[in-house]
Amino acid sequence: MRDTEFFSNFFVVTDPASKKSFRGQFDNEVGEFGQILRNELEVTRLSVRYLDGGREPGTLFWNTVCDPFCLSNDILDILVSNGITGWSAVPATVTDKNENKWKNYSALTISGRADAVDYLESDITFNNFPGGLYPYFKGLYFKPDSWDGSDIFMSRADKFGKITTFIYVTSKFVNAFNRAKIKNIRFVNFNDFQVSCETIIIGSTDEYVTKLQDKITKASA
Repeated sequence: MRDTEFFSNFFVVTDPASKKSFRGQFDNEVGEFGQILRNELEVTRLSVRYLDGGREPGTLFWNTVCDPFCLSNDILDILVSNGITGWSAVPATVTDKNENKWKNYSALTISGRADAVDYLESDITFNNFPGGLYPYFKGLYFKPDSWDGSDIFMSRADKFGKITTFIYVTSKFVNAFNRAKIKNIRFVNFNDFQVSCETIIIGSTDEYVTKLQDKITKASA
């Protein structure tokens, strides 16, 4: 499973959390955890209202946690022209801080899938913070043949039914965005990505938690 060359083709999409950039929130009923983002809730149009940051939406802006980010129609054209797969666009009306309405936006929902990441395959690294050293999983790995080939995708539920809202993309997606100089989005390679062990352990089953904690204990010995 740990073919680092294979996984170097994949990146995690991250929110830069810029305080200068427009951030919105949906007025619609968004369903359960991550349903719209995961393209698992039928929605024909979304209404997005100013929440924080810049007064007007940029070409790409983020919304509240677990909700899709929004793109201008110009960026959607870039996705289409580059043959990017694994997504659908839900038209969105965006109301800015001054109550002006923008209709040239869509929320990006994600239909591409791969099996859940198995953190037992990840390395353990310890990061130094005030209060001591804290363990992090480094590197994301799933069964390669479970990937459906999409350029933007998410994990299926694991065998215990747990889902996440991590967004993954291929180098094809990253290169298209970089060529277009699209801002307010970051990409971290799978082999370099780190996530707090505590974050992954929360909500996991007792069986999986025991295995993960054994892995952490061995790494700290």
